[in-house]
Amino acid sequence: MNAPRHFLVITTALFLSSPAQAIHDLKIDGEVEIVPIGVGVRKMLGIARHPNGAIYLNTQHQGLLFKSTDEGQSWTPIPVVFPSLERRQVMHGFGITRAGHLWVFHQSWKFDGGDAFISHSSDGGWVWKTTSIDFPSFAPNSATRPYDRCLNDYNTFVERSDDTLMIGIGLRYSKEYTENSQHYLNDRLRPDVWLGGETMIRTTDGGQTWADPTPVHPHLAEVGYAVDPKGSARVLAMARIQRRLLAGEDRAAHEKRTGCVPGVEYVYKQGLLLESNDAGRTFHEVEGSLTEYYGHRGTILWTNDNTVVITHQGGVPGESTPDGQLYARISLDGGRSWLNSTETPTQQMAQSTKFLLLPQPPGHSFTAPTVELGPGRFLTVYTNYDLPTKTTGVRGIFWRIIDRN
Repeated sequence: MNAPRHFLVITTALFLSSPAQAIHDLKIDGEVEIVPIGVGVRKMLGIARHPNGAIYLNTQHQGLLFKSTDEGQSWTPIPVVFPSLERRQVMHGFGITRAGHLWVFHQSWKFDGGDAFISHSSDGGWVWKTTSIDFPSFAPNSATRPYDRCLNDYNTFVERSDDTLMIGIGLRYSKEYTENSQHYLNDRLRPDVWLGGETMIRTTDGGQTWADPTPVHPHLAEVGYAVDPKGSARVLAMARIQRRLLAGEDRAAHEKRTGCVPGVEYVYKQGLLLESNDAGRTFHEVEGSLTEYYGHRGTILWTNDNTVVITHQGGVPGESTPDGQLYARISLDGGRSWLNSTETPTQQMAQSTKFLLLPQPPGHSFTAPTVELGPGRFLTVYTNYDLPTKTTGVRGIFWRIIDRN
């Protein structure tokens, strides 16, 4: 299948000049221990607020969903059991709808991508109804060539104003097909070939059926989505882009663009912002949004007052390694401009201020999602790792946006 060209071209978005604003900064108000070291959580966290005010945390381990009813100050575990499934599950994706239903995208612990399930709970996480996802049928020509694997690390649910619930999942064909020489030119993948990738699926019947797949991008992972809270068709996505050079691309030009180590296999391995203006049917890469190399593991939050918060890890210049620190990028106008320590925000996210949320040490890695506590006040959660015991826990950072003037 030929890939739509907008997957492979950075699309220039045109905006009006950003008006002058006050100079803003980020203030840390404190931290909280959510899951003690030694419990052993997985690292791709998810967080969401229930309509009743409670905050739920997904640690990706079955049985390790946590709930707070006091704005993140204390947390209670909720056992998660899927009665119809025998295998242990990894809860890759999490979300809560306006109706107060909890949603989990999960797969068997074997990590071979051979199954996929979506479960939802209407009673706060105690009883779950599970639907098996027929992901092979989501392929464009599924009757003759279905998808073979569903591979995921971090997923998010988003709900549109018309109650359509969506989630992006990673789909791939069999290795026999993807490694076929006809897809390559001089050992590089042809840019017009679709071998699977991030795909948006939807339900309009309360999760009984999931269908209506649309391709998002062929080279993404760890994708977080956020819909316009005002109800427009605009959707933002913060993702990890990771790919080799494609056929016809100039290595020097792309190494300069990404900041990768010269000669490295994956010239792209960083954060990237994408935008949709048609309710998630098509996406384009936002110009000037590539983070530094290894600055991936991103998350995104879009609040009712039009604030967008993106978190991601940092990269070490000139090296293929993260710096262990956690940063936030902040927009006060729905992602159209970004705070940059001046009175005039920048329209390019990559040029915006990287507000430091967590230094190294203690350091962090993996996704660190955020929930709003009030206007300009937030809780960001992260996984901390104890080297001596080689076990993990979860902590939260309370922070707010302040006027530096």
